[in-house]
Amino acid sequence: MPSAGIGSHHVRAVLQGVVADERAELLASAGIDGTGLDGTGLDGTGLDGDGGPPVVSTEQFARLVRGVWDHLDDELMGHWPVPSRRGTFATMGLLAVHCPDLRTALTRATAFYHLFPGGPRFRLQVGAEQTRLELAPGPGVFLTESLLMIWHRFASWLVRAPIVPLAVELAYPPPAHRGEYTQLFGAPVVFDQPCSALVLDTADLHTSVQRDERALAGFLRSSPADLLARREHGTSRAAAVRRVVGEDLAATGLLPTLPHVAARLGYSPASLRRHLAAERTSYSAVCDALRRDLATASITDAHEPLDELAVRLGFSEASALHRAFRRWTGHSPGSYLAAQQR
Repeated sequence: MPSAGIGSHHVRAVLQGVVADERAELLASAGIDGTGLDGTGLDGTGLDGDGGPPVVSTEQFARLVRGVWDHLDDELMGHWPVPSRRGTFATMGLLAVHCPDLRTALTRATAFYHLFPGGPRFRLQVGAEQTRLELAPGPGVFLTESLLMIWHRFASWLVRAPIVPLAVELAYPPPAHRGEYTQLFGAPVVFDQPCSALVLDTADLHTSVQRDERALAGFLRSSPADLLARREHGTSRAAAVRRVVGEDLAATGLLPTLPHVAARLGYSPASLRRHLAAERTSYSAVCDALRRDLATASITDAHEPLDELAVRLGFSEASALHRAFRRWTGHSPGSYLAAQQR
């Protein structure tokens, strides 16, 4: 799905496990207009429709996912008979960041989830050239794609490098939104398979884990909800730059330099500039878009003073953020918030 927004079929799917008369409040808290989402399809019918309007932003969708998690105390959002309590994924993450390599991390992660009776089951099948991260049959379409997306992107985050699947196999017929799957995973997708799985290059499993508990704490402040919200698979150089800039910005309150980011990603500055230009963007454009997205999300939540937000995003003063925000949105922060709350 294009980065401009997320279709109504995914919004309906997130709300499917929520009691009908509680959905409107969750939608409002996420800043989503619930018109047309409070009836048809929310009982589970029509969830694989054409994904027509309304379309919500990735920030709104991430807020909705987090809201449903908190409301249900279930990271599976009511899509499974046995809930996965809030904090389950975080505890798994603590095990993973202390592993030497990706194979060990995935092995421990699958073993961890096997401790909980009745939940979805992953199995790691390691071969000489290909490895299968299999999901046992049972989850429906939305939960299956959500679990595979989160595990795929978490693996990439652990090693600070895009893990590109060789293929994605899905144990259901092609849904109406099947055209999105290339963007979701960046790999060939095959439907009607015996079980759902990520097919990986076994060589990727030898990649060293590059994260620690401090990095995990930052990751968990917005993830894995934002992993579900981003409909692109994130294997571009621009996506990699955005991740590194976001991490450094969160840790220091300063925008890193291009040479610093290039070194983190294993490129020379000139090479990284060429790669970004080939993707029709630039380092400054990536940084600008990241700060825009962080600013609009914070101002919509209305919990962070503007001067504190300015410091967090690396602006010299609140007035500089104010000017940038007007350039991004055409509104002052105050008028933007008022418009979002109407």
